[in-house]
Parts: sequence; C-alpha cells; structure tokens
Amino acid sequence: QQQQQIAQQQQQQQLLIQQQQQQQQQLNSNNNMKNQQQQSQPGEMDPNPIYQCISKLIIPEEKHNAIVTLLKQRRELNNYLPALWYSKGVVASLLLEIIQIYPKLNASITKDESDNVVNVLSLFQAIASHPQIYREFLEAKIPYYLYPLLSMPIRGNEKLTTLRITTLGVFGALVMVSTDVIDFLIKFEMIPRCLKIMKESTPNDWNQIVSTFIIRRMLMTEKGINFVCEKKGRFEDVMNTLNFIFNQIMNSQAPSPRLLKYLLRCYLEFTKQPNCVQTTANMLPIQLKQNAQLFADYEDKTLTDNLNTILMNIGEMKRQ
Repeated sequence: QQQQQIAQQQQQQQLLIQQQQQQQQQLNSNNNMKNQQQQSQPGEMDPNPIYQCISKLIIPEEKHNAIVTLLKQRRELNNYLPALWYSKGVVASLLLEIIQIYPKLNASITKDESDNVVNVLSLFQAIASHPQIYREFLEAKIPYYLYPLLSMPIRGNEKLTTLRITTLGVFGALVMVSTDVIDFLIKFEMIPRCLKIMKESTPNDWNQIVSTFIIRRMLMTEKGINFVCEKKGRFEDVMNTLNFIFNQIMNSQAPSPRLLKYLLRCYLEFTKQPNCVQTTANMLPIQLKQNAQLFADYEDKTLTDNLNTILMNIGEMKRQ
C-alpha cells in the first residue's frame, strides 16, 4: 500500500509538472504573438524612422513623402517588409494610388502621378521578392490590380512606358523568388501578355528585355516548359515571337547582349524537350543554325556557349 501511495504521489507530481510546463509554453506563445503584433503594427511614436514612415502610409497628406523616404532606405527596408505588409490599411492605401490613375492611362497622366505610382510599384516589387510574403501577395490577388498597367496602349508615351517597365519588374521579382509562382502566372496568362508586349515594344528597350526575361524564367521551370510545349499552337506562338524579336534586334544598330542572352536561353530550353526539339530545329532562325560563331565578337561568352549547346542539341553542330 505504501508503494502504491508513493507511485500515486509521483504520478500527481509529474502531472503537476506537465501542467506547469504547458502553462509556461502558452504564456510564451502569447508573448510571442503579442510581440509580433506590436512589430507589425508600427505607431507614429515609434522611434524607428522606418516604422514611422510605414505608419504614415495610411495618412493621405503624408503618404507620398513616406513612400519616397522608404525607397531611399531600400536596403534597410527589406528587413521591415513584413511590418509593412501586415500593418492595417497600408496595402489598401498603396493600391488606391494605382486604382485612382486607371482613368488616366490614356496618356493624360501627369509626371507627378506617374512617378508616384512607379514608387508604389517599387514597394510592391520589394514585397513580391520577399520569401516570407510573396505567397500572401499572390493570395491577395495584388497582380490583378496591375493588369491595366500591362494592357494599356503606350504609343510612345514616356510616362506610360516607365509605368509598364516598373510593373513588369514586379512580375520579374516573382519569377525570381520561387518556382511556386508559376501556376499563378500561367492562370494570370502572363506568357501571352509578355509575348504581346515583346512584339509591341521598341527593339532592345526595357519592356522587351524584362518581358523576355519573364518568359525565360518560366520556361526554365518544369511547369512552365510543359505548359508551353503541351499544345502545338501555344509553342508556335512563343517560337514565332522569339524569332520576330531575334530578327528585329539583329537588324538593329546595337543588339542588346542581355536580350540576346534571354532569347538564346528560351531556345535552349526548347531544345532540351524531346517533344519540341525537332520543331525547334525547324523554326530556329537561319542565322543561328548556319553560324556557330555569330556572337564571337561579343564580350559575353555565354552567348556563344549557349548557341553551341543549342546547335548540339538539334544536331547541327556536327554538320558544321
């Protein structure tokens, strides 16, 4: 009986210890949540200047200056992006800056308005590139608010051109942060949007370069390349656009090495696909197939390396 009593006492002590541990864990958890909420809800009285700027993003008369100040501290800002994203009203306030210029995308937008939206887009680009936030950025459907900036007619307007380049930069940040974004971008029809911009842009300009970069990054993923190659018409649309851009810039006075590199990487990805390699070989520009040293004079030697790999993949290197 004494042994049973001792055993019962020991069990009661263990239960008491477990209860105390659980209470302490709950207390720690509550403290952590409280700290996170405090960090993500900066106030105007916070001595940290970045937190002060974030708190001012919901104040109309102080918003624009706060955005400019944050962008001037871009390196430090990266550590505070979760606070910016989770602060009440901030994202909605930033989106308002974009939505309210929709009616002015017919070239009536002023330079100040354009510069302000470019700054907002730069903040969204930083958020889109953050590994802890980009999923919520997509779940919130923020890219859909940017669609009018991709589809607007530019017609040589410098302000609208800058707006589109910066908008493309947001999507460029997304394709850099993770392959998880590919499904979203496919559903968003980012590939046909980029193809359209590539064909409409001035040869070698940044709209064309960034659009091609996004296509290239998507083709470098399994989901992206499979999506394009699964339908003949879709594959041919991409190839025809790549060929159009290649011929266009090769006939220009100063072809962009960066754009050429992106084009070659797109071709290269197609030559890696057994179901696309023969069609790629048939559709590849003659200049590429007949001259393995086409880019020998360029400083970027990866151009020649990529071309040689393409020719090897389609069997043309052996015949030269």
